[in-house]
Amino acid sequence: MQRIIGLSDITFLKLVSLVCSVGYNKKDTIYYQCGGLVGMELLDSNKKVTTMVNQYKSVKMLNLSVLR
Repeated sequence: MQRIIGLSDITFLKLVSLVCSVGYNKKDTIYYQCGGLVGMELLDSNKKVTTMVNQYKSVKMLNLSVLR
């Protein structure tokens, strides 16, 4: 799925709503590639979403993984 979302519109609840709209549920977990040796980072709060947005601000594209 590909979506275009404005930077100021990216929040944890909006990401959960987005993945729920395509068949996942709110108990499924959302991850993003944070680079380096860390690998995948769990998104479970607005604070982590803000960190992710700041890391990818210059790239303007982000891939998320959802696990059941």
